[in-house]
Amino acid sequence: MARLNKIKTISAAALIAVAFSSPALALNGNASEPDGLAVGKQAPALSVEKWVKGSSVASLEKGQVYVVEFWATWCPPCRASIPHLSEIQKKYGQDVTVIGVAGFERPKTDEARLSGLEKFVTDWDDKMQYTVAYDGDRSMAKDWMEAAGENGIPTAFVINAAGLISYIGGPREDGMEVALKKALAQADQPRVKKSKKAKVSVKKAGEAKKVDATKQAAVERPYELMVGDRAPGMFIAQWLKGEPVTEFQADHVYVVELWATWCGPCIRGIPHLTELQKKYNEENKKVTIIGVNIWEEDGLEKAPPFVESQGDRMNYTVAVQDGKKMENAWMKKAGQNGIPAAFIVDGKGRIAWIGHPSYAEANTSMITQDMGEAIDQILAGTYDIEKASGVYFKSTINQAKGEKILASMQSAAQAGEWDTVIEGFDKLFVLDLKQYGQFSASKFQILAANMQDYDKAYAWAREAAAGISSEDALVLNAIAYMILEHPQIEKRDNDLALELATKADKIAKHTDASIVDTIARAYFKTNQLDKAIEHQTEAVSLAEDEQLKTQLQKTLDEYLHAKGDG
Repeated sequence: MARLNKIKTISAAALIAVAFSSPALALNGNASEPDGLAVGKQAPALSVEKWVKGSSVASLEKGQVYVVEFWATWCPPCRASIPHLSEIQKKYGQDVTVIGVAGFERPKTDEARLSGLEKFVTDWDDKMQYTVAYDGDRSMAKDWMEAAGENGIPTAFVINAAGLISYIGGPREDGMEVALKKALAQADQPRVKKSKKAKVSVKKAGEAKKVDATKQAAVERPYELMVGDRAPGMFIAQWLKGEPVTEFQADHVYVVELWATWCGPCIRGIPHLTELQKKYNEENKKVTIIGVNIWEEDGLEKAPPFVESQGDRMNYTVAVQDGKKMENAWMKKAGQNGIPAAFIVDGKGRIAWIGHPSYAEANTSMITQDMGEAIDQILAGTYDIEKASGVYFKSTINQAKGEKILASMQSAAQAGEWDTVIEGFDKLFVLDLKQYGQFSASKFQILAANMQDYDKAYAWAREAAAGISSEDALVLNAIAYMILEHPQIEKRDNDLALELATKADKIAKHTDASIVDTIARAYFKTNQLDKAIEHQTEAVSLAEDEQLKTQLQKTLDEYLHAKGDG
């Protein structure tokens, strides 16, 4: 049976990402304790069933640098990474071999999975300029992903010329290319006599202090672009809707929102931005909202028809970035790793606010107020940008502290030191509950699946549901689904799962098909078949995505068959 991807895992990618900023998607509960595969370890062998594109790679040759990425055709972040991987292959040529390993395709039969993959690769054609392989039995995913404790896709491994892993994480994270460049430098670096090395180290001893000072400055100011700074320019390839904005006018407020056509939260937020633009047009016409398309494999082709299809639903200024200039000048410099992301530029050309355009969906304490509220205060002349800058600065410092905790948790997870990981979660909750509260589901997973300490796990589930996650439908649903389906959980409290899923459904106002599906599963597991069928039928009707609707229908068919009606 095809199941939904609702388990929040404790993958290394999740541990090094700030809440929901990572593009990784959770897999179907294949979480397992890592058996030692980590950065610095020898890379496992390649074991694929078929090479779908490019020359076959018999083995990882010494002296060659590789990027091995695990992905799936149905995964939007994976598709968004394809142009980046193609660019890497083109940029480094024969010095680097990029291999995309598809091992998580959803069709039931091997034939359907392979044919679907081959069609996808053919359709993408020259947009996918690297080697692609099919891992039909997931043996390679087991040797790589599971062994490294990685349960989210896309996940990339960089293998250096010595055959050692030098990076594990998202393919679009800055760290991957840093590791790649280092691996290439090591591959090309000639051997140097010890005496020369000693001479160089003495010669550059004075420069080390400058490096330390630079690192200290980076800690004091985590990001190059922060609240209170001068806004970057607009780097636009094409204006799709509204009047072009070539410069920020004095005494006029601008909202620069970065989005993509494949981004669900971006699409959900479009009506909110339209309402804001309508409000300010009616009140004073001193606010311009600009949606800039980024992170798109071909924005100039995909964004125009998308914007046209939205009609009046997307009634504000819209543009496509020039190359990667907007994402580099705005997103990257501000340390923003997730979209949608919005920046308010006040009437003096300064960044007054940074965050998620919908305060209700924001999951970081770096946003201290609703975007609309901030705009109103700026227009009224009551917005204290110095105070906002201070609050934002403090929040970024906390984020930097959180990243250090997450890094130590990643190391502990790879070593199977789960008590240390649990301690890390508790430190994160104390540091910034709003930003890291979503990890309450991951804490449950470690306690129940990895440690199998069911007393503590279920005590934590109840504690989280009553406190830290009492208003978080996604987290409550994730815990409920893990109780019902996680393969490493042997002692299941299905009644608690039903309770948590029901609470999540109430928070979501009975609009989320995935949550209703979890309720149906809980009823099925507690032998309440009629209620399972009733809720699964509702889940199917609520699903808007055709692929999701198909999956839910298959589950409904299973329940009907169990009753004898199928």
